[in-house]
Amino acid sequence: MIQRLYRDPYANITLATLEKLSRALRVDPSELIELEPPLEEEQVAKDS
Repeated sequence: MIQRLYRDPYANITLATLEKLSRALRVDPSELIELEPPLEEEQVAKDS
C-alpha cells in the first residue's frame, strides 16, 4: 500500500487506510491530507 501511494500520490485510499497510516506515523490524519482548490477557483485565479 505504501509503495502504491509513493508511486501515485493521487491514488484513492479508504478512511481505514488513512487511519492506519496516521497511527503508524503517530500523526493526526489531517496532516496526511492536502486539499486542492476546486477547478472553478483555479480558473478565476488564472484569468485575473
